[in-house]
Amino acid sequence: MNLTDFTNIKDKKTISINLKDYLGKDCNVFSGRNSGTHLRNILKLNNLDNQENIIVEFNVSDKIYSINSGFFLNLFGNSIRKLGKKEFENKYLFIGENTVVIKRMKSYINDAL
Repeated sequence: MNLTDFTNIKDKKTISINLKDYLGKDCNVFSGRNSGTHLRNILKLNNLDNQENIIVEFNVSDKIYSINSGFFLNLFGNSIRKLGKKEFENKYLFIGENTVVIKRMKSYINDAL
């Protein structure tokens, strides 16, 4: 796992993941269900879902032009359904410069339910 930060916040640990580190060469878009599943496995999100003391921040840089719904839902869909919307939003945070992509990602959460 390519983690950029691991800190303590009020008895919880925060893991920061920079999504641009997982873009392919000369690529600025995350797409495809298989790619979402592949990254889910790389990041071991099933394990992170079960760790109540972990918060995960996904940094969405301006180098990322788009994240399509199929990719997002295969990356996060199981977590959303397992944790529920509110718990998912408290555990998995989307931060960074690209507020347009972040807003779109947040809109996909309801699609998983």
